[in-house]
Amino acid sequence: MSRVARKCLAWLLAAVVVSTPFSPVVAGDHDDRHEDVGKTLHKIEHFVVIYQENHSFDNLYGGWEGVRGLRHARAAQTTQISQDGQIYDCLMQNDVNLASPPLAMSCHNTHGGSFTSAFVSAPFQIDQFIAPTDKTCPPENLFAANGVLKDSPGALPGGCTKDIVHRFYQEQYQINGGQMNRYMTGSDAVGLTMGHYDTKQLPIYKYLHAPGHPTTSFRGRSVDRS
Repeated sequence: MSRVARKCLAWLLAAVVVSTPFSPVVAGDHDDRHEDVGKTLHKIEHFVVIYQENHSFDNLYGGWEGVRGLRHARAAQTTQISQDGQIYDCLMQNDVNLASPPLAMSCHNTHGGSFTSAFVSAPFQIDQFIAPTDKTCPPENLFAANGVLKDSPGALPGGCTKDIVHRFYQEQYQINGGQMNRYMTGSDAVGLTMGHYDTKQLPIYKYLHAPGHPTTSFRGRSVDRS
């Protein structure tokens, strides 16, 4: 399956769907719901687990209601640090459509390196800057290391971004022993790793909110933004 096809597949499916009416319980939650897990596990009919290349749970589904997503992320889970452990003020960007220029420079980073950016060091919504219909995809015979400038000659529609490295050792460096704070430092796409999409227009979202939809619970965590 091609990289494009795999990415399209990830857009069409939810990361984890559990066919049972109980509320979602995620590792790390400390409340009375844990006591009920053993009693409700036997009610589960299906577990669907989907591994998404170049997508974390929050990247696609972190804005959905009923999930432990972006709204519940603590600062320690979203703060990114440099190689020497300094906390970034801004997100460096090298995607040609997210860099400055063309975007205005509004953030001046002084910790962990000197650079300017249009993004503070926090999660951001990619499709506010690169819409799904934007002509930012390269033609098949063109390699574009940092993406294709929007509406440039030959650019194709699809809202493509710079590709993101997905290799084992980079992933381990980014996870940083579970602190999840070296994604920008350890990725060739730097600040793009903190981006996410509004996916409430996906068919799966509309299906699960339609009358007569299956009773489901969602569980998910950001594990790999590499």
